[in-house]
Amino acid sequence: MSEFGKIHRKFWEHRKVKQCSNGAIGLWAKANSWCRDNRSAGVIPLDDVLLLGTREEADELVNAGLWLKGVRGDLPVAIFKDYEEWNDDVEPDTEAGNLVRRVVPASHPSVVRAQLVRQASSLLREGLDLGVVEAALKLWLTKSLSPSLLPSLASEAMKDAQRAATLRNTINECLKSGQVSPLKAYGFIFTAPDPPDGLDVEQRRAFMGGAKRDWLRELKERVAA
Repeated sequence: MSEFGKIHRKFWEHRKVKQCSNGAIGLWAKANSWCRDNRSAGVIPLDDVLLLGTREEADELVNAGLWLKGVRGDLPVAIFKDYEEWNDDVEPDTEAGNLVRRVVPASHPSVVRAQLVRQASSLLREGLDLGVVEAALKLWLTKSLSPSLLPSLASEAMKDAQRAATLRNTINECLKSGQVSPLKAYGFIFTAPDPPDGLDVEQRRAFMGGAKRDWLRELKERVAA
């Protein structure tokens, strides 16, 4: 992503700009820089706006149509009007754009990130869970693949998620039964520790049962991480 944002060469004489004081335009410029630095697609929280300028200046920008008022979650924000048209190397303020922005570093070429946004948007429209698409993007980062293959990575992520869910269920069943052999199918093999000397049969059985439970609980935590 470029270090520099864009301002149209006729910005200085635009009718909306002429409605605003120099202070308001100074706030606009500083907020533009903030959005660029935070890769926020032209959305800046109101609290940050008020660190850069005054509420009156912000209201000027809204009244002139240079900014829009909005909310993200429970957070009041200011939104640059048509920001993506003149900062097209930043992901758009959409669910897919925000997801790519959160997962994929800005060091990747903007054309690649734009393709990932389109692919992610398509997957979300199909009804795929946001977590699955996020997992697919993380897989993409580990592989040398075209962005067009993100749907295949989403399928891989879904299989991984299903396998993890099945494994968690198997671990829970093993905790109930005390058996560990079902986990061999997942590549997890319990290695029995040497019991202390001097234990009778019942004590050895209790020792081994405790060792299995400890191993299963540790495995459950690793899988959940």
